[in-house]
Amino acid sequence: MPAIKRSFVHFCLEERRTLDHLLQAKPSMANIIWIMSRYRSTIYREVRQNWWHDKEVPQADRYWPLTAESLSSDRRACQQKLIGKAALFAAVTNQFRAGQSPK
Repeated sequence: MPAIKRSFVHFCLEERRTLDHLLQAKPSMANIIWIMSRYRSTIYREVRQNWWHDKEVPQADRYWPLTAESLSSDRRACQQKLIGKAALFAAVTNQFRAGQSPK
């Protein structure tokens, strides 16, 4: 297995498409990890967080790369609530420094 040199980097759309093709071909997880040069936990997390579940059409339950990209970007947007709001950011960081939980 090639050395995995990078720290955690989000999957790009091309990597998601590669993962989708590999999941459809059904090789072993060890082969997927080797081909993508990602940690096992990263692959499992990506599939778990972005697997599409459809109760009305169970045949559509699978990993869809475009849906995964959308779900991932939605999660990242939620984590960036304070960006662009300098006053709110300053208030929250000051409360953290004071040992308080901002509510």
